[in-house]
Amino acid sequence: CAAEGAAESRGSPLHSLGYYAELPYVAEYREWHRKCVRFVRLCLEKEFDEGELMRLKTISLLLCFCFLGFGAVPAKAAKPIRSSVLTGAGIPVGGYWGGNFKSSFYAGGETEIEWSDKFSTGMMFGYFFGHTDGMELKREFKNLHLTPYVKYTEPFGAGWHASAMAGAGIYFVNYDDDAAVPDIDDSTKRYFGYMVGASLTKMLTTSLEIGIDLRFHQIFRQEYTINTLTPALTIALHF
Repeated sequence: CAAEGAAESRGSPLHSLGYYAELPYVAEYREWHRKCVRFVRLCLEKEFDEGELMRLKTISLLLCFCFLGFGAVPAKAAKPIRSSVLTGAGIPVGGYWGGNFKSSFYAGGETEIEWSDKFSTGMMFGYFFGHTDGMELKREFKNLHLTPYVKYTEPFGAGWHASAMAGAGIYFVNYDDDAAVPDIDDSTKRYFGYMVGASLTKMLTTSLEIGIDLRFHQIFRQEYTINTLTPALTIALHF
């Protein structure tokens, strides 16, 4: 019976997928996906203080620059890799959040696998350096986000590309309120949020790309949602 079951298994459509599972780039994607899931799970289970949050931000920045600086490592992958940095502003929009808090400097980075000329998946991080209400005893929000995403790109000649992307992930929101009694000092909590956006870029060389980027982030916080537009300049390297 066991032999018959094994024979049936080998003849099944699911067994025929084993060939594709053994392809190098499929194995690499599965390993990358497994590590991302493990990292997100650890982030959900752990309570972060301000020092740990700053270390996480620093590590994320170092990882981004490692991806940009050492192209020889990802260049060995079966699929092309694109790594980019973004610098711009986080602009509060809508409701109480948009009416009471000021814009913040924003910086981020992302690395993605280009599965085809038009479709890619990746992981991005970004940091909003501080939205304040402008008062003497100020309230301030800072947040770090880690967001897996999917991206669709449409080329339209002369090296120009238009892209649309969407993703969802974890937002670590740090809140400081000098006017509260007692004072709320560096309280960091995790929230779920999502991101949608679009970009227009131009290839300057076969590996260097520059452009403009606009994304919308929404964080589902209890008191009110945090909606932020992030116009940014982007520079990317292709490996």
